[in-house]
Amino acid sequence: LFQKKNLLDEAVAEFNRLLKLPEASARQAEITYYIAECLEGQGKLKEALQQYLAVTYLHSSEVMWSTTARFKAAKICEQLQYYDDAAKLYRKIAGAYKGQIQGEFAKKKLKELQGKKKK
Repeated sequence: LFQKKNLLDEAVAEFNRLLKLPEASARQAEITYYIAECLEGQGKLKEALQQYLAVTYLHSSEVMWSTTARFKAAKICEQLQYYDDAAKLYRKIAGAYKGQIQGEFAKKKLKELQGKKKK
């Protein structure tokens, strides 16, 4: 509710509270993802990037959340002009989703990154 009403500070506080609850253990990837979304919405790109990467590395078995977070992390890397890091993330997606729409999109993004200034 807080996130939908664009009360992002309140949303982050509530999501962090939820993460500590034992009954939320099965939804940690989702909650961490939403924390990252709120931080991104606040323009805190580096903090959001850390949270998206936390989803991908700490909850890799949660394929949907992990893959979506990896795409979002790559997008932020591009915004921050961390092109090498974005390319690494897109390569992981392309490798994991060969012949699937996610993999094809990641390949397209890799081609777009070619020629951009490396940082």
